[in-house]
Amino acid sequence: MLMTIDCPACGQPLKVPGEAAGKRAKCNACEARFVVPSAEEMLESTVSSLAEEELQDRRRGRAAAAAQRGSPAAAAPGGVAAAARPAPPAPADRSGVEAAAGGTLVGVPAVEPEPSSSSTGDPLAGAPLTIDSFGGSAVGIPAIGDGEAEPEEADAPVAYSQDVAPSGRRPHLVVRRVSVDGVTLGFASEWLANDRFRGSMPVRGVFGGQRERARLKARPMVFIDKVKDPSLQCRLIEIRHECESPGEGEEGRVLLLKKMGRIAGMRSPFDLPMPYYVDKGEEAPALDCRVLESSSIASTAICEVTIPHGAVAADWMASVNGVCCEELGMLRREVERMGASAWSRLPRDVRQRLEPWCRFKPRERFLGYFNDPDFTRAERGLAGVVLTDARLIYHRFRRLRDVPLHKPVTLHLREDGPLTRLAVSYGGNRAKVGKLATRRVGDFLGTLPPGHQLKLDGPSPVAAGSDPDSDPD
Repeated sequence: MLMTIDCPACGQPLKVPGEAAGKRAKCNACEARFVVPSAEEMLESTVSSLAEEELQDRRRGRAAAAAQRGSPAAAAPGGVAAAARPAPPAPADRSGVEAAAGGTLVGVPAVEPEPSSSSTGDPLAGAPLTIDSFGGSAVGIPAIGDGEAEPEEADAPVAYSQDVAPSGRRPHLVVRRVSVDGVTLGFASEWLANDRFRGSMPVRGVFGGQRERARLKARPMVFIDKVKDPSLQCRLIEIRHECESPGEGEEGRVLLLKKMGRIAGMRSPFDLPMPYYVDKGEEAPALDCRVLESSSIASTAICEVTIPHGAVAADWMASVNGVCCEELGMLRREVERMGASAWSRLPRDVRQRLEPWCRFKPRERFLGYFNDPDFTRAERGLAGVVLTDARLIYHRFRRLRDVPLHKPVTLHLREDGPLTRLAVSYGGNRAKVGKLATRRVGDFLGTLPPGHQLKLDGPSPVAAGSDPDSDPD
């Protein structure tokens, strides 16, 4: 049985026998020598890299916040600019090669090259390219559309007021960000001392919008930036203070705040409980809650809370700002326009695996996810192709490629038995962007957004036979 691995030095995909695990091998592309990992080690490496990417995203967020405050650390090496691109792959572990006692040199052929471009029906040529964003990379692919004006968006970006205290001495929520993965609302931290404000979250599941109180439980918001012990995880803190959902009315919420108590391990006033609600049947992650120092209000900081369910975020804004708030109408329209239902239809475990590598941009709309055929149903979300209204995103192991749909890129589809291989080309350069089960090609083409500028080289678009979200591979 053959398995595919990437050379640790150059990233070239290589095919090796499964029984070669632990033996020494040489890459035909760069001649680097390394020890062939086992299938278990490859899986562990994938999980570790996903966790590392999530930590890097958190560090970048903190660095960006420091830059907004004018911190000198933001300009130092390793700041936002340095963290924006992942580190290059480490050189091959030669010491490990020498230490592999009893191992034999395995002739590892490179992945068979695609047929030449002169062959009938061949869309690919040359070695695969390892790039972060198709249209700009270290291997010299010219930027897609250099000098071309970006097409005008159908809708102008929605501009929300960022004044957290527009009407004097009363709490106020502002919209900081709206995307498929949630609505980020901000407020002045001084209002955490107000019991009525801390009980203002609507009794609805923030992840699924569940309304039935008997099916909900209350958790406290944990602002990760204000935890005294950085080694503590948000969920470990939340678990100690989880409660049943409150009774009806103001009295029920007051009793809930008393029962939940002060949050151990948090700095004041962030140790005061501010409940949110989740479905009892879900193993949902901790709510994303952060604190940014305010440059305009010296006496306070800005708390940011990301509510995954857009309608719940709008209900919270109505509870605090009032139903006549102008921003509330804007938010409801934008949440409806983005139509996050396709994302919410994915199973929760799949969404959690997608989130570390599929980062949505503001106002970007998720359309569908197609699992990599080499991964089982139980592994959905670790690899595959995601389509949004703006991009095609491909991920597999340590490869992450990003293809804009509003540029004249050619998308090649080459049928290979039960599989169809995808590649994109621009300016004479080609790169692989995954593969699909051939039976899903119609679904994939039918999911492409109207008005995309991809040039298709392959089957003509047909009506999708099934929902890519409700029937993933």
